[in-house]
Amino acid sequence: MRILVTNDDGLHSYGLKILVQFAKKLGEVICIAPLQEQSGKSHCIIIKEPFKVVKCDDIIEGVKTYGIDSTPADCVRVAQYYLKEEFDIVFSGVNNGYNLGEDVLYSGTIGAASEGVLCNKKAIAFSTKRDHFMHIEDELEQIIDFIKE
Repeated sequence: MRILVTNDDGLHSYGLKILVQFAKKLGEVICIAPLQEQSGKSHCIIIKEPFKVVKCDDIIEGVKTYGIDSTPADCVRVAQYYLKEEFDIVFSGVNNGYNLGEDVLYSGTIGAASEGVLCNKKAIAFSTKRDHFMHIEDELEQIIDFIKE
């Protein structure tokens, strides 16, 4: 399985690194994330201005990594249409803060997952309580066990 990992908290966020590490257990991973935090950007895409796409040092060894100067939804679009990367599923997150209730309307994390679906891919958005990453690795193990089934 080829997995595209992105988020809205930015390329250097802790949650992204955790998700990339766990995604590696399921298959080949590419990471494309915003260079800066993009929380609250929903499903926004940039269509009338150019933006930067840069190859970055791998955030996890062996994982091709790019940063873009745009939104989480554009991360998925860059993978699909610009870099022409093959991927089966989008993992978006782990968001630093829940995406529940009306927050789903504003979430860039969910916007990226939604864009994945528009690209005819499967997608999952991951989030956790703000600054509460202490148990996320165990929770991801349970989710990954479910996905493998």
